[in-house]
Amino acid sequence: MAKQSGSFDTDRPIYKIPHTIYRVVLTGALWLVCSLPVFTAGAACCAALAEFTDRANDGPHKLTAGFFQSFRRCFRRATVIWCGALAALALLALDLAFYQQLPIGSTAARRVVLTLLCILADLVVGISRFAFHALAVGEDGRWQDTLRRAAGRTLAFLPVWACMLLMDLALFVFFISTPYFLFLLPLLPGVLALVHSRLLACTHRPDTGA
Repeated sequence: MAKQSGSFDTDRPIYKIPHTIYRVVLTGALWLVCSLPVFTAGAACCAALAEFTDRANDGPHKLTAGFFQSFRRCFRRATVIWCGALAALALLALDLAFYQQLPIGSTAARRVVLTLLCILADLVVGISRFAFHALAVGEDGRWQDTLRRAAGRTLAFLPVWACMLLMDLALFVFFISTPYFLFLLPLLPGVLALVHSRLLACTHRPDTGA
């Protein structure tokens, strides 16, 4: 990032650290506001990822204006993908309730079924994250094409998906075991957008369209 006019260097940690904190907090707040209707959460995820994906945003910029610009740009396709993901998660939840009612005598068998359903649920979430990142970086095409490419990337970059899965599990265990830290929840959207954008960046090759 180039220096600003004058002698102030935006590459110095004294600027970058508070600027990153500001971006994380504001992006998280904007995500929460834009996700209140629930069905708009997909577009909000795209806008949050776009904030940290574009390296030009590392310097001074109009964060709120850029967030809503990305939100509007991704809204249609992201909403379709998000609603599809919600439907798939609801179906998995129904499957879980169905299997819990079956007379399965083995505790180990119940745990296997529960584990498989949880992995499938997080796979749905993972594919959605890859799709949202594709929209955030400005990939063109129909939502079906975006979803198909996202599924392919998820399988091609299983370590990235596994990292996000482990983060989900770690956060779940953390907040379950230490509920007095729930006040940190509003910070999570911005933090996850920052971390996920860095993880997903290595899966995007715009020169090949993959």
